[in-house]
Amino acid sequence: MNKSNNEKKTIIAGVDILPGYSPSSSNKQPHYALIFLRDGEVIDSYDDVSFARLIRLLWEYKPDILAIDNVFELKETVRELSKLLSLFPPNTRIVQVTGWGPEAVNIKTVARSLGIEVHGKLSPQKTAYLAAMIAWKGGGATLRLLEEKTKIIVTKGRSVSHGGMSYNRFMRSIRAAILATTKEIKRILDKNKFDYDVTFKKSMGGLERSVFIVYAPREKLYGLIRPVKNKSVRVVIRPIYREKIVLETPRKKTGKSRGIIIGLDPGIYTGVAAIDLDGTPLMTFSSKNLDRADILGMVSGLGRVVMVATDVSKPPASVKKLAATLNVQLYVPDRDLSTEEKQEIVRDIKAKYPWIEIDDTHERDALAAAYKAYSTIRDKMIQAEAKASEMTFPINVDRVKIMVAMGASIAEAIEHEIEKAVSMVKEEVRAPRKEYRRTSSTVNEKELMDRIENLTRKIKVLEAEKRKLLEQLDLYRKRIEELELELKTIKTTHSGSDELARRIYLLEQENKDLSTRLKKALDELSRVRNERDKIVEIAKKIVHGSYLNILSAEVFTPSLISVIRNNGYPPIIHIRNPGSLLVEHALLLKQERIGLLIENPQHVYDRIPVLDLSEYDHVFLGNELFVEPRIINDLERAWEEIRRKEEEDKFVKLVKLIENYKKERMKRLGLKKEPSLWEFNNK
Repeated sequence: MNKSNNEKKTIIAGVDILPGYSPSSSNKQPHYALIFLRDGEVIDSYDDVSFARLIRLLWEYKPDILAIDNVFELKETVRELSKLLSLFPPNTRIVQVTGWGPEAVNIKTVARSLGIEVHGKLSPQKTAYLAAMIAWKGGGATLRLLEEKTKIIVTKGRSVSHGGMSYNRFMRSIRAAILATTKEIKRILDKNKFDYDVTFKKSMGGLERSVFIVYAPREKLYGLIRPVKNKSVRVVIRPIYREKIVLETPRKKTGKSRGIIIGLDPGIYTGVAAIDLDGTPLMTFSSKNLDRADILGMVSGLGRVVMVATDVSKPPASVKKLAATLNVQLYVPDRDLSTEEKQEIVRDIKAKYPWIEIDDTHERDALAAAYKAYSTIRDKMIQAEAKASEMTFPINVDRVKIMVAMGASIAEAIEHEIEKAVSMVKEEVRAPRKEYRRTSSTVNEKELMDRIENLTRKIKVLEAEKRKLLEQLDLYRKRIEELELELKTIKTTHSGSDELARRIYLLEQENKDLSTRLKKALDELSRVRNERDKIVEIAKKIVHGSYLNILSAEVFTPSLISVIRNNGYPPIIHIRNPGSLLVEHALLLKQERIGLLIENPQHVYDRIPVLDLSEYDHVFLGNELFVEPRIINDLERAWEEIRRKEEEDKFVKLVKLIENYKKERMKRLGLKKEPSLWEFNNK
């Protein structure tokens, strides 16, 4: 990282907690190893500094970054971390160099991936240095806690006891006051052109409660909306903090984006669902007080949103705003979907995708809305994929479907992709040419395309399984993080309680169970990935003629011969249970000139070739067997060897027949030795 002398030098602080100290300890301050770098060079280091001294030194050096391998070494809870940020210099960012969540790795691994040498066991001082160097090279994830949002809650100002003649009158007056206050807040926000979402709970005579999510920091509302507390209404204003830590890492571009449809059921509890343009459910989720930013954050990694859907004919304002923010079409049904209709839609979905989990009616309604929207474009998606598949050169089917879903015609979408393909071809033409060796294949073009299509279909199934497993992994990891944080909080704030001990035990057991399930899910995901990679590799080998598709069966039946003849298989058959072969079967195979392929054969038939499967590179894909092409040459040599052996046997039999005739002749003539040719003729 070279900088000119005129540019500001980047200062980075690396820190690591010393053994025996804990940020949660109330008896003594935690102590840390601390090091300062300026453009990658050490300018100061400390083997042991207290927490208070750490803060003072940060103000003295005012580093651009404070690098650490685990942010919870500073404070153990999100709320404490948010308070800690207020003690730091304003331009100092906290960077966790080991990443976050599923992407988190060991600090040694991160360092080596960035070309930083690591030797031996890491001391706190070495760890602090590595953290600083990783941050200097651009690694790690930046900690963010405070969102640029403000929550305004309007609720009743006092508790009203049940009973009494005045109860209903008091409640109506309170609900009317909440409604009036809500309208006034809405008027102020609209007048000042704030972007916001509002949810509320209706009741007789007014509102029970309302919640505004304003997309602006708290300070921008000063002088406009004030906290209120009186006998009827209470208005609470507070900035929104994430329930969990947010660490921002640069997003990797995948180069491929699928289209998705978002179903939304807004309210105090909001349901969200996402499906792709094949109708595969990708996500269902529900939570209290979800806002637009939360929803966009959830779906951003799934693909490109092409439609937002609701299950009611008069869409809520929050649904309209989400569609407007994404600049996509809003699907609204002609009439409100009935409960029976939504239940039937979800039943059909679960029958087709049994792994999808729907926890409540909010998720159900959101998923039903998304599928109702998908049903309006399903035929177009099928037609678009079919038309795109007819092209003799590859085009991006996902992009075609996205364009069609967003209003383009199929022809326009395909032409757009063709233009991209033509541009790529032009670039390839300009590039230096390469010579490629032509390969031959025993499989004709139609059979090859059919097999590739089957493999592609299996790859799609594996991709769906992979998505499901990744979602499960994410849920398991989040739950484990929540349990660990809850366990730490309970241990540090309570003691000496049987109920507490029982709760801790239950949490530990649940954590252990989730860890076991997480390991199983990781193993299953690894298996799916390996199988997918194997399928892709097989497809490539088939295309280039590196594998032949051999007929494989458990036992031999004469009908298998017609299967070989009618489907273009090579003239050899793999039998998994060779004990089913009879002598008459061998005669039939010899007549049809078909060889046998057996794993470690124990018996050899004289009349037909028997090849050992273990001697060839091969792979099973379901019931399909693929073997390297040299097996055909070996099969022909085996047939030639059998033909030569049969001719030798015939010659030996003829010689024996002549010798037997001569012996019989001598016996009749009474000769004890074989006569000369003259004697034999005179006799």
